[in-house]
Amino acid sequence: QARVQPQALAIGFLDIDLFKDINDQHGHEVGDQVLVAVARALGTSVRNHADVIRMGGEEFLVLLPGAGRAAAAARLEDLRLKVAAVTPGLGIPGLNVSASIGLAVLRADSDDLAGLLRRADHAMYCAKRAGRNQVFDAEALAGQPDPQAA
Repeated sequence: QARVQPQALAIGFLDIDLFKDINDQHGHEVGDQVLVAVARALGTSVRNHADVIRMGGEEFLVLLPGAGRAAAAARLEDLRLKVAAVTPGLGIPGLNVSASIGLAVLRADSDDLAGLLRRADHAMYCAKRAGRNQVFDAEALAGQPDPQAA
């Protein structure tokens, strides 16, 4: 739709940091509670200005139609903070929930959906490698090697 009717489209590829460790240290029941709490926090936070899709495991895709780069970055940073805020509500000692998020904005002249997803995924992995719990913009990473290719 963004290609047919020219408008901005940004996506965020969100991955819960160290989710395997959460499952290993606290059990799969706690892991399930984390997934539910994160999904709820994301859904409540985006309401009418975005869509959230669980991609599988601990990965979520946030669709931000009509959002330019600056607005999308601000919204994704807000979502990152909302994810971190689920930790106290779970009341589990030693549990810290955070997320790494990769941002990509549709390039009208060159992107298709696969390219957009690939760039957001690359940015998310770069956020993880840089210490986790942050939002990385794919545009700022142009020309850097894909960390998954290593």
